[in-house]
Amino acid sequence: MIPVPAGAEKSSRSATALKTVIPAKAGSYLLLTAVLHTLAFCEIGAPWLAGFAWVAFLPFFLRLKTVTSARQAFVFGYLTGVAVFVPLLYWLWHVTVFGWLLLSLGMALYVALFAVIAFWLSRRSALVAVPAAWVVVEWLRANLFSGFGWALLGYSQYRFLPLIQISEFTGVYGVSFLVMAVNCVLAELIFELSRGQVRGLTLTQALGAVLLVVTSLGYGAARLAVAAPAEASSELKVAVIQGNIPQERKWQPEFADDIFWVHQELTKQSLEQGAELIVWPETSAPGYVNIEPILEETLAELAGQGKSALLVGAPSLDLETGFFPEYFNSAVLLTEQGIEERYDKLHLVPYGEYIPGERWMPVLRQLIVTGDFSPGKTPHVFTLYPQPHHNPQRVEPARFAVMICFEDVFAPQVRSFVRAGAQFLINITNDAWFGRSAAPFQHLAASVFRAVEFGRSVVRSANTGVSGFVDSYGRIYSPVSGSNGRWTWVE
Repeated sequence: MIPVPAGAEKSSRSATALKTVIPAKAGSYLLLTAVLHTLAFCEIGAPWLAGFAWVAFLPFFLRLKTVTSARQAFVFGYLTGVAVFVPLLYWLWHVTVFGWLLLSLGMALYVALFAVIAFWLSRRSALVAVPAAWVVVEWLRANLFSGFGWALLGYSQYRFLPLIQISEFTGVYGVSFLVMAVNCVLAELIFELSRGQVRGLTLTQALGAVLLVVTSLGYGAARLAVAAPAEASSELKVAVIQGNIPQERKWQPEFADDIFWVHQELTKQSLEQGAELIVWPETSAPGYVNIEPILEETLAELAGQGKSALLVGAPSLDLETGFFPEYFNSAVLLTEQGIEERYDKLHLVPYGEYIPGERWMPVLRQLIVTGDFSPGKTPHVFTLYPQPHHNPQRVEPARFAVMICFEDVFAPQVRSFVRAGAQFLINITNDAWFGRSAAPFQHLAASVFRAVEFGRSVVRSANTGVSGFVDSYGRIYSPVSGSNGRWTWVE
């Protein structure tokens, strides 16, 4: 008998167990899904790449067919989720590498959950049950534990206007359902063809998927055919300012005057064109407007030059909230009279503006360099009263709500603004955090869907990224981007 070294038998069992949990060659399937999914969201100037979303999960489903237990499904789903989210959220490394990896690992759990559910439903409807499960998991991702509904599968189709019109009724989840249904049905067909026999049920489901997509496209085409031109949708002249200030300069005192000068000059240009409301990006004012009288007076004087209103993204400092002051990420509306109204951001960015779990794990503050903002208390709808010298025909006040940074990702919050009377929406953001990446375009997709879902135009003002206007059909007008500060307006 050959002696066995201590621990060798245990190691052998462990290796066997690992092979059982992670099927052989599973890596090639999950990596192919990750590559196709990444291409669908990469935004490199080729909108047709979004078409990869319709087949991205084919490898995933084909490999899931060979899984023999829920445990295997969970492990395979989790590894697929990691492979999907790490490249999808790669731009977060500009802010925090630790937060990027931690968030990606957390988001992968939702793919693992879906894999287990899909495994249990494998003998049931590929057209309804499995895509519906994906939608439920996406909803959980967007709402649980503060929620992070970034880059949901349906968002990949934001440029495909005929398809996304159904989100008027279904939200982005309806588009996610269609895309996943096609993935699932195609996988069923390919799997059964590989075995030489296609069930009648599978053919019926394939026909159903085709009918769903065609019906959605037909509705979207009909809706767009009667859509009014965006220029006729409002009597309010709005200008958006994009200063393109590098993030490393944003809060450096030596650049404060230059930053203000850039925004001031662009604002003067828009005032000359008769803009009634001028929108600056998130945290574009180099200071705390609510506690710095000179800064407030300067902005009020600037607005007064055209008898206009100025909506400025700025941090706010509240010194009357207790022993410690509170910092807010705010949108401030000013006229020549000074500050009129203020909205404090309700939904903060995890690992960007606060650290989840810091109360229980203070060591996280040492690992992650981030802001220390407090969330706002209540939603707010701004009121902009008409100025006869701008447009004598506009006699009713305009009401709008502001979505700061990624708040446009949260449909329930936007719904609360609309129910409170917002006639249009404004998104102010600073995507300079993420360098030259896909993040600004992934962000833009959310604004497009919110516009279609709620039938409200969206005005976007970004420090860098994509500024411009999105009408209630998701059409993007007067986009501003690039390395030079510009302004634009729509009537």
